[in-house]
Amino acid sequence: MSQKRLYEIIYEVSRTVNSSLDPSEVLSRIAEQVTRAMGVKGCFIRLLDRSGRILKPAAYFGLSERYAHKGEVELAKSGLDQEAFSGHV
Repeated sequence: MSQKRLYEIIYEVSRTVNSSLDPSEVLSRIAEQVTRAMGVKGCFIRLLDRSGRILKPAAYFGLSERYAHKGEVELAKSGLDQEAFSGHV
């Protein structure tokens, strides 16, 4: 992905963030924009709860209902998520 395209995507996402006061709507739009921008099948956004131990489903795009309703993920039990939080992914 070119640097120009990356900046365009960041701009589009920032416009989305400022387009609504409804966090669910904003996250759903971001999931859609990221999916299209990266040319991938889908996107799933999870948010860390206040305890810092559980990732809760927040928004998705392009994924099956079954996958989208898999539920919460314990950070301590997910190696991939731990790696992402460490900055290695």
